[in-house]
Amino acid sequence: MKKSTNMKEKGKLLSFVPTGEYYFHKGITAYNRKDLKKAKKYLERARELEPLEPIILCQLAIVLTDLGCYQESVDLLVKVLDSLDPYMLECHYFLANNYAHLGSFKEAYQHAKSYLDLEPNGDYLEEVEDLLDLLELDDEEAMELLYEQDELMVKQEEARKLLENGQYHLAIEMLSDVIVDYPEFWSAYNNLALAHFYLGEMEQAGELLKEVLEKIQVIFMLYVI
Repeated sequence: MKKSTNMKEKGKLLSFVPTGEYYFHKGITAYNRKDLKKAKKYLERARELEPLEPIILCQLAIVLTDLGCYQESVDLLVKVLDSLDPYMLECHYFLANNYAHLGSFKEAYQHAKSYLDLEPNGDYLEEVEDLLDLLELDDEEAMELLYEQDELMVKQEEARKLLENGQYHLAIEMLSDVIVDYPEFWSAYNNLALAHFYLGEMEQAGELLKEVLEKIQVIFMLYVI
């Protein structure tokens, strides 16, 4: 029996090259299934392939927020608004939410207001209004308190970095000013005592901790009475 010359045909090898859109949709699927770790993994891969696609960065920021990585989420959202798409207005809501979790209430308020002003009928209108109610920004006194809290958070972070970098004298200088301006900011006393401890100044460290305990005891007694 004569064999057909057409029996042997060369097959074609089709290669599959995943795109950013492919990983984005896998990330969305994982997110909808509440698998945040996989969602983060796929969306980070999508970002690597398409680093200038604002929708990918925004969705990754949402996943990071759900994972409790608020500062990382903030960084991505700020990049979207500043460099990629200033009209992706929902980013203002996501930023407000992140800043509220970070204790940066001034920034939370500003972004919540920006969302209301720019997107008065937006999808997140109710959530933004609830957030503003939570922040209790009904008067000037409340707003002033938020600015004060933000300033303390910034100084606390600066002092922490100074301690980590071994710049104990600078940390002492900064924290000493803080407790003068905010005499009931107890964590500043603790960090100041820690700076003295690292310098081997045990007596000063002990005196500071003693002072904190005495002040807290007085405040406690006032409340009890």
